[in-house]
Amino acid sequence: MSARVLVTGATGFVGSHVAESLLADGHTVRLLIRDPRRLKWFKPDPFEIVIGDVTSEQSINEAVRDVEIVIHCAGVTKSAKTDEFFRVNDQAARSLARASERAMVKRFVLCSTLAVCGPSGSDRALTESDPELPITNYGRSKLAGERAVREELRSTEWVILRPPAVMGPRDEQFVPLYKMMFRWRIYTEIGSTKRLYSMIGVNDLVRGLKCAAFVESGMREIYFVALVNPYEWKNVAEAYAIVTGKTPSRVIVPEFVSRTIGFFGDLSMKLTGKPVLLGSEKVREILATGWACEVSKCQKQLSFRCQDSIEDVVRATHEFYIKQRWI
Repeated sequence: MSARVLVTGATGFVGSHVAESLLADGHTVRLLIRDPRRLKWFKPDPFEIVIGDVTSEQSINEAVRDVEIVIHCAGVTKSAKTDEFFRVNDQAARSLARASERAMVKRFVLCSTLAVCGPSGSDRALTESDPELPITNYGRSKLAGERAVREELRSTEWVILRPPAVMGPRDEQFVPLYKMMFRWRIYTEIGSTKRLYSMIGVNDLVRGLKCAAFVESGMREIYFVALVNPYEWKNVAEAYAIVTGKTPSRVIVPEFVSRTIGFFGDLSMKLTGKPVLLGSEKVREILATGWACEVSKCQKQLSFRCQDSIEDVVRATHEFYIKQRWI
């Protein structure tokens, strides 16, 4: 059965995949975007387009009209200004949730992040019942957005998904890692501490978001969605070697070097007002003891499991980067 679904963040990495997948499934897909020219991965013609900003009340009210489901993927992941994180990840989420409640939207799905919880430690994976202890403005603002959605939605059903690091075609975050492995046959690790990371491929995250949008159970709950097993960076390099036949060597970067890079990243943001790849907050994430989450709740209540292996994810990402000449 088809539905009219509003997708935010369709000019971005995850949102663009969600929009395409829903359209392929036969749903009517509405996009809230500032500029249709920013839809670089597909043409706007098959979609209902509302031109506006996710922070604009007028745009939001128009976007949710006659919509049955909202999948909110829009967000700020890096910024030189703290208030920008909260303006979009918190305040805009609240406004969209409030408008959805007024418009009698049936279900609201929020794509959040593991960053709202803070690091997992090296000895256990986080569960949804653990206290949230974010260590960055990104994590703090996304946690505020989660709370806003839960406060505003009373009759509208809601589901919040917390993915960890997302890898796949169209993502720019992992380009430097793949470029090192492809061009220089190396990958880097910070210090000698063993760190475990949960991961998910973008195709599985899209499946998870669609599951949350249409499943008949597990409402008003928060779920981690990820591959079952967490990985070290060396496991990603091993998967890369299997996929490409090229084995990258490990290069250990001392922790003080990464902290120095973070310091100069912050200085650059202060001087230019533009976000950088590595500031002190990103370095703080990298130096954390681990970012692993437990996915049994999602498996039991939503009957959702990831389908792609780490090799599948690495292959799809590598092939896309090559095709786009990003590496």
